Amino acid sequence: MDLTNPIDPQFEGQKLTEVINSTHINKKYLPDVKLPENVVAIPDLVEAVKDATALVFVMPHQCKWLLRGTRESPDNGRQKQF
Repeated sequence: MDLTNPIDPQFEGQKLTEVINSTHINKKYLPDVKLPENVVAIPDLVEAVKDATALVFVMPHQCKWLLRGTRESPDNGRQKQF
């Protein structure tokens, strides 16, 4: 993965991060949600996490199949099914 070339999706001919930062609305994915003023969209992952002490990754529930068999159950050592 090339982290030196950030991906910035477009929305109506503008970079989505610019739309989010100027309107505080993610018009492509959450058009009815006003984001707080302190939420800033940054398309560069390395830049976005440079001062982070923790990261939380959120995945749509439709993609839970990606996790099948990836985590062991602490009680019996078998693969946990989702």
